[in-house]
This record gives sequence, C-alpha cells and structure tokens, in this order.
Amino acid sequence: MTPPHRALLAALTALVLAVAAAPAGAATYTVNRSADVPDAQSDGVCDVDTVAAGEQCTLRAAIEESNASASTDDAIRFDPTAMNGAGGRLITLNSSLPSIADQVDIDAGTACGSFEEPCVAVRNFDGAGLLFTLAPGASWNGGTTTKIAKLRLYDATVGVQVLEGTTMWRVQDNLFGTTLDGTTNGIAIGIEIVGTLGEVVGNEFAGAFTGVNILGGPEAPDGGNANALRGNRFGFPYGSDTPTDSSRVATGVRVASIEGDEAAGNSIGGNEAGSATTCDGACNLFAASSSPTGAAITLHTGDALPAGATTITGNFIGVPPTGTTCQGGFGRGVYVGEADNVTIGGSEAARNYIGCVGGPALETEVQADGTSMRFNYLGVMPDGTTPAPLSAADTPTVWLRGEGDLSDSRIGGSGAGGPGVALGGPSDVYGNLIGAIAGNDLGIGGDGVVVAGVGGAIFDNGIGLVGDDGIHVAAGDGAPADNGVRITGNDISENGGHGIHVEGAGDPTGAVIGEADPDPAGTNRISDNDGAGIRIEGDGTDRHAILWNYGSGNGGQFVDLGPEGPGNDTVDGPNEGILGPSIQATATAASGRAEPGAHVLVFGKASSDAGELGDPLGEATADGDGDWSATYAAPPKLDGELVAALQVDDDGNGSELTVATVGGPLSEPADAPPEQPGDGGDDDGGGGPGGDDVPPGIVPPGPGPAPVPVCCAPPPLDHAAIARGNLDRIVAALRRARVRTLRRRGRVGVRGIRAAAPGTVSFQATARAGRPRSAATVTVLKGTVSFTAAGTKRMTIRMTKAGRKIARRARRGLALRTRVTFRGADGRQAGAQRRLRLRR
Repeated sequence: MTPPHRALLAALTALVLAVAAAPAGAATYTVNRSADVPDAQSDGVCDVDTVAAGEQCTLRAAIEESNASASTDDAIRFDPTAMNGAGGRLITLNSSLPSIADQVDIDAGTACGSFEEPCVAVRNFDGAGLLFTLAPGASWNGGTTTKIAKLRLYDATVGVQVLEGTTMWRVQDNLFGTTLDGTTNGIAIGIEIVGTLGEVVGNEFAGAFTGVNILGGPEAPDGGNANALRGNRFGFPYGSDTPTDSSRVATGVRVASIEGDEAAGNSIGGNEAGSATTCDGACNLFAASSSPTGAAITLHTGDALPAGATTITGNFIGVPPTGTTCQGGFGRGVYVGEADNVTIGGSEAARNYIGCVGGPALETEVQADGTSMRFNYLGVMPDGTTPAPLSAADTPTVWLRGEGDLSDSRIGGSGAGGPGVALGGPSDVYGNLIGAIAGNDLGIGGDGVVVAGVGGAIFDNGIGLVGDDGIHVAAGDGAPADNGVRITGNDISENGGHGIHVEGAGDPTGAVIGEADPDPAGTNRISDNDGAGIRIEGDGTDRHAILWNYGSGNGGQFVDLGPEGPGNDTVDGPNEGILGPSIQATATAASGRAEPGAHVLVFGKASSDAGELGDPLGEATADGDGDWSATYAAPPKLDGELVAALQVDDDGNGSELTVATVGGPLSEPADAPPEQPGDGGDDDGGGGPGGDDVPPGIVPPGPGPAPVPVCCAPPPLDHAAIARGNLDRIVAALRRARVRTLRRRGRVGVRGIRAAAPGTVSFQATARAGRPRSAATVTVLKGTVSFTAAGTKRMTIRMTKAGRKIARRARRGLALRTRVTFRGADGRQAGAQRRLRLRR
C-alpha cells in the first residue's frame, strides 16, 4: 500500500527518471540474494559464487561492482520473489556496506509485485553501525542522480550517511525504523548529512532518536538551498496518521554547524503543491516529539554551533493531518536556538501549522538574529479557528528571546495559563491575531503578549479573549529614546485582565503606549477589558509614555497609575508620581497647568465612564511655567460635554487623565495636594482661591483663557526631547508607507517636524547589505529640513539609490537603524535613535 501523500511525489519522480535516459554502457545489477557476501571478482558481473549456475547477486556485491564500473549511471534493482525464496527479503549485514563512490540508482520498489512496497529491508545484525554511505564519488556529473529509494532500514546507528563533498543525491520513499511486518524497530539516526547538497523526499521516520541530522556544509551556489527536505513523515507508524509511543521521534530534523563549516541554506518543507490546509506535496508532517527536551525541528542543540540561514515552510508540526484533536506528545515545535537569519513561513502559501506540542511552538534564544516568522498558524489548527494547545502548563505559544519579527500569524493554544507570545528581546510583533479571530476564542489562558526584555515594537495586532492582560510588560530597560518597547496601533479587546499592564520595580522602563501622531492608524483601541485600559505600576523611575489611545467599556480607569482607582498616586509611585494636568474646557479650546515643558494631549469623552476615552481633540506643549492651551481640531463642543487630558513630561512619564466639563470650572487631577488655608488672596499673589500658593507675578488658573505668564524667562528647551518627538513622527510615516511604497516612489512626506530654535533637523536610516560576515552599513533613507526660527515644518524623506536596491530585495521587510539629529544655529546638537522594521 502506497500512502496517498506520496502519490504525487512518486509520479513526478518517475517522470524525471524516465526523461533522463541512461547513456550506453550503463549497468544494471539485480539483487536476488539476501545474504551479506562480497562479490567474487570485479568483472562487471554481480555474482558472489562463480561456480554455481546463474548470478548470485547480493546488495554488497552490487555496490562493489557499481563502484568498479566505468559507467556513471548504474542501477541496482531487486528481485524480491527470488530473495523471498532464498531466505527472505530481509538483508542482515555483518558490517556496514561499502561507501557508494559512483553514481548509482538504488531502487527496491520497481518489482515488488504482490509484496507491499517497500518490500526489501536492510538491517545490521547487532543493531549498530552504518547501513549506507554516500561518498563524493557518487556526486552527479551528468549521469543519473545517485538515489536510495524504497527500502526499509532499521536496527542501525545511522541508516544513510552522506559524506561532505557529495552533491546532487536523493534519498526517497524509504521507511526508516519500520520492519517488513510493519512494526516499529528503531534507528538512532535515519539520515546524517555532513556538508552536502541533496534531497530527502517522501521518507518516513519512526522510532528514531533523530530523523534527519544535518551537520555543516557550504551554502549552495547562487543562493540556492543546500539540502531540501520535502514530503517526509516523522513519528508515525507506516500507513497510519496516528502516532504511537513507539513510533514517535525525539527530534525530527536537526541542523547544526560544525567548526569552520556553517550549515546554511537548507530548506525544510515547501509549497509547490497541495492546498494551504492539507499536508501533501512538499509538506513535511511531524508528530510531537517523544522527548520533553526534543523538538520537531531544532537548529541548535547541546555543544554544537547553531545553524545558519534556514527556510522552514509549509509544514504540519504537532497538529494532526486531518481533524482537530491533538494526538499527544512532548517537546517543542521549532527550536531556533541561536541560529541567525531563519525564515519560518513567509507567505500564506508557505504557512506552517504548529501546535499540540509540549513546549513552545516556536522558540529562539538571545543570540538569534534576523528570525522572520510570518503567516503561520501557531497553537491553532489548520481550520484557523480551533485551538491546538500546548501540553505543558504556563508555556508560551511563541517564546522569542532574540531579534526578529513575528507577523501576520494566528496565535492561540498556549499551555494552560501561559501567554500567547513571550518577548525576551527586541523582536517586533505586528499584524497578528492573538487569542481570537472573528469572536472565536483561540485558547490563550494567560496574557496575549508578555514582554520581559528590551525594546522591540508591538503594533497593528488584534489581541482578544485572552485569560489575562492583553499586553503585559513585566521587565525591560531603557528610556523611550533608548528603544523601550513601543505599543501602537493594536486592537486590544475583551481580555480577562487589563488591556495593557506595565509593572515591576525599577526594571520595566521606557514603554511607549500609543502613537505620537494622532492619526487613528497608529493609536491603540483598548475596549471591553475586565481591568483597566492601561495599568502602570512601579517604583517611581519608570518613564512610561502614554500617548494617543482610545476605547470604551473597560472595567477600570482608562489610564490607571499605582494602586487601583483614582486618587492614589504618590511621588514614589509609577512614572515618578506624575499627576494629570489641570484642565478647563470651553467650546473651542482647553487650557490649564501641567509640568513645565510637558506634552499635553486632549481627548473627547462620550460618557462619564472612567474606562472610556474618545478621539484626539488637540495637543499642546506647556511653557516654562507649566501653562498650556490647545485649540480643538474637531467641531465645537457643547456645554456639559466632557473633555479629558493627560500629560507626558520631558522624561517620558505619562499621567492619568483629568476630566473637565465644557463650560465648567477648572478641573484638578484626582491626586492634587489638598488645599491649604489662605487669606483670600493678597496683592502679592501669595494666596489664591482656596489658599493655593501662587508665585509672584503669575496669574492663577481659573475660568477663561489660558493663564499668561508675566515674568520669568522659560528654561532652555530640551533639544533631545524634540528630536525624539520628530523621530516618532518619521517612524509613524515610514510604517504607513511600507517598503513597497518607498521602492516605487522613493520618498515620503512627514508633517509636524519641529525645531526648538534656528537650526537643521536631519534624518538617516541605515541597513546592512551583503553577506552576513562581510555586510556593510548602507544609508537607505535620508532627509533634512532647515529652520530660521523655532517652529514646525514638513520633511521629505528620500530613498537613496543604494536603498532602492536593498528594498527591491527585501522580501520580508527591511530592518533599519534610524536616527534624527537637531543641530542648532548655536552649535548645540542632540539626537535620538532606534531600530525599525518596515513591512512589505
């Protein structure tokens, strides 16, 4: 019985072999004896006994004759009927077979007749040692591709070993670890490949410690794949889609470099054939591992060096080939480890389905760089709506400690109580559906995304129906200018905890929540969460910026600092104890007091519900005395409507909201200090209504227009803060433009670039181009704008000629290092920088 998933591959292979006609002089040796006896003499005839009538041809003798043949395209075939009559179709070796040093096509499936294919088995008598070895002499040089096909190989340390320097070979349609009666009889390593270029196609691996072990090897010429693994099955009994304890494989595919020889350019899977939700054609099917420390695919293990660039596409890993019920098992799905430049998925057609494993579906270590994970279903069944949960409790579906991007994927099925995505490094997470799709629960019991590291960006995701917080920032380092985590443009709704939750003492610093540009595309929608919309806890040194966000229906305040509820902020609390600004609202503008130099954001409010916040109305920068005024961008407000404001000080600390009624009195933050007894106000300004102390010469805040300072020159403006703001505006514009727009038009305009004084604002984005070990830094985008005085202008960012070349090759986005510099006319210079990944 030939399994259905191999029918297409078998037909294509037969066609290729038929077209490649053998040249004259090709020899065919037919194995008709199961004994392990060498050839009697090297005479072009496979015969172990020249005295007996006819040719007595063993597998060992056939390889010996092929090696000695002058032909480059010999064939070894089998006569299972004759073998059956002469002691069985099982070849038991006394020692490893001779290395195959000449091109030869070994195929045991051409004459199986009534026997079930594969109908010939090869094993070692003591279950140890090698069975087949391919040496460099077997490399393709114009004749038949060396092939080992349609055998059952078991009871050995290694079934097929391919030595370094061997190229253009194929191991196809074999059963590794399966006996002639169909039972599993393990093999330590099915195929071991050492620095070669070839194909592993349509094989089945059962009961192995490692199915395919790839070690070292040069990257293929012209950017091709060093080794291609397509249409294989790992961990299933022959003829069944249900794994058993004995059939599972500890590691399906292992790729590791060796000293001085990187394992790079290998491809696992493909999308040449089949539908997006069916594992056929080039798709590899992996059962979950037999070992808690194993993995379906691992690119770094033990003391071995990590793999180089590897492509993993179109595979079913852990999830069943049909139905939506997990089949048990252990281990991880794909363990990248410290490997660089790994591509997992990449398009809808190349999507991987990974779930129903023990550990994370995907996992990387800190040193991993350039991991691209796009368009995959992780912890989700192929139907796209059913969870494919992990079996280990508290385990994240995706655990990223290194640098890369996770995008355009569906993520669900974490281990009980675990998060969907755990970030321990500066990876970008964007465009994903995490926890829910169209109101359907994808089964994340913990947080949607938990951040426990530095930098990165979480943007344009849908995060819903998770058991705890939508996004939980539990640790991190660096103020906003130092690449703290940025959270923008997400839809965070109907989660069991807070929408966004930032906590910890001292460590989680520099989160930026929301977009500096009030463009709705960059704002977070935070609605209908059981807790607060944004909850921040800390020890007073946090510097979490809260910018443009909106939403409704949250169970707590929309922005909540410190202990639960308003009125509890303290100077040693989160964000250095910053209070909301005071605010008075009229029909067309709002004004009040804030921290000197603070950025004040003004929002509409549709209701008095503390968990609701509306659209942007306007923004202002408080002057040196803390006075601010903002004119609404929207139509005039009616008396009795509500307006809210928050402030972000020069250190990046965001406040809670202060709410005011249009046409009503000045509204103070809930945590404003209690009023002190006053004298009703004396002529030196020492007391005001309610006893507030007011510095001499300052008009106290009250109804009417914004307060006007009448003395005291403002302190010098913070050039660095303005540079950070300009960088935020540029990054927002570039993200909206994406690589494809830049590649076509070569430029993008950015409104609202600011200067604190006469001078020049300049922007530069660089990328690395070339091979990893010799890559050069190239300027990709740049722009400048000059100011004759402090003010606001538009900047045009242009793509360089070298940048266009890089953009044309950027298949999965473009990773940039960006910098904005302001050089004032007085010679002072300040700048801000961070990494950015542009999507296609």
